[in-house]
Amino acid sequence: MIYLIHNEIIKILSRRKTYIVFLAFIALMATIVITGYKEEQRRIKMNTPEAKIEMLINSRDSLLNEKANISEAIKESPTELKAHNKNIDNKIKELDNQIQELTKMKELGINEIDWKKDVKINIAQLENGLKDNNEDISYKEETKQEIRKLKYFLDNNINPMEESKFNSFNFIKLLFNEVLGGIILAIGIILFTSDIVSGECTPPTLKFLLIQPVSRGKFLFSKFISVTSVALSLIFLAEIIFFLLVGLFIGFGNPNYPTFVGTTYKFDFAHISMGQKPNLVQILDSTKVIPIWQNTLYMFLLQALFIISCCAFAFLISSIFKSSMASMSLGIVSVLFITVLSEVVPAVRKIAYFLFTSYGRVGTLLEGTLALKFNNPSVTTSYGIMVLIIWTLICYVLSHIIFTKRDILI
Repeated sequence: MIYLIHNEIIKILSRRKTYIVFLAFIALMATIVITGYKEEQRRIKMNTPEAKIEMLINSRDSLLNEKANISEAIKESPTELKAHNKNIDNKIKELDNQIQELTKMKELGINEIDWKKDVKINIAQLENGLKDNNEDISYKEETKQEIRKLKYFLDNNINPMEESKFNSFNFIKLLFNEVLGGIILAIGIILFTSDIVSGECTPPTLKFLLIQPVSRGKFLFSKFISVTSVALSLIFLAEIIFFLLVGLFIGFGNPNYPTFVGTTYKFDFAHISMGQKPNLVQILDSTKVIPIWQNTLYMFLLQALFIISCCAFAFLISSIFKSSMASMSLGIVSVLFITVLSEVVPAVRKIAYFLFTSYGRVGTLLEGTLALKFNNPSVTTSYGIMVLIIWTLICYVLSHIIFTKRDILI
């Protein structure tokens, strides 16, 4: 078995397609790094007192314009008009105070904004928003959660701006959730794996199976272990290299920066409209706080499970067809078809949480926010792991049955 695995790994690494897919993966990450670096420079510039003053002046001008162009419906009610103008005047006064404070900072040559003051202002604004009775209960629960997070940063003297900086840890989070988490990683794995079985349906390989004392099951298993191991190794190698490069040239970030994971939800049956399904609301105190280094480690482990599931699916497609082109085409079309339908067709969306393709964004799975997408409180990290494992087992077992029962014709 070890000889078979070793032989298969050598064959995979000797293919030109392996390096084409790997280089495409490298190019994709390089593009993300360049884009992220440019965005970081823009963010630094926008966080200066000068830029803040400009934004606040624009906001004040918008409020003045809003006050000058009041709708006729509000004008007809003196009470409503008075309340409307008072609300705008209070906002303008608050903006003027902030502009005055930033102007003093500029005159004193202070370039960094006092983040603690910004957080306190943000908390106050969010708490004022909770007083609005027109907002639904789910929005209010999310706002309360955001307030708790901001207070945690304040109490532990942690600058929340760290989350928006482009550094190694945030690069991995961006890569996993926004880039690879959709269908890009799945399609890349299908391209890489599509001919792993179908490409062996040649007379020399079939003769080898007939004359060598190696069962078809062992032959197939060695291929699955080999292609999965190479896929995991190449993907993780590229990701770790770029993690280190971003850290060395831009910054690693604070490894103990808190991240909030494990949020669970429940149906809000207390606020439900006639003929509509109840919305999800957060379960109080269900969120856990872990350092970002630990969160990154968990994301790598979940991504490994997702990669194995993708390999198993591609392996199944490759076992069904004797043509590499047919297996590759069907695999890519299947993933695209499932992903698109789960987004636009309500009937498919209802069963999308049973599909392995729904769990590529491992960061959202860890956070718990994937439950909101499916409006299903059962979609948790544990549930996602179970779905990925079941898909892997089913796909491999079907591959085994198809390959071992197939007639060999030379």
